[in-house]
Amino acid sequence: MDKYKKSVENIRTNLKRATDCMYNDCESKRLQKYFGLSDDEKPTVKEVIYTVLDKIQ
Repeated sequence: MDKYKKSVENIRTNLKRATDCMYNDCESKRLQKYFGLSDDEKPTVKEVIYTVLDKIQ
């Protein structure tokens, strides 16, 4: 983290903010299909990271 002068807390906060924006701006049906979630279930940051990594492999 020293290379980019960012703290772990700053990175965590930015990931949380990005997840919140994704949840608020994306159609719920699309999120349900992509993440396999039930109605109005918000994915956690961990779920988002693991799902994206799984989809790109």
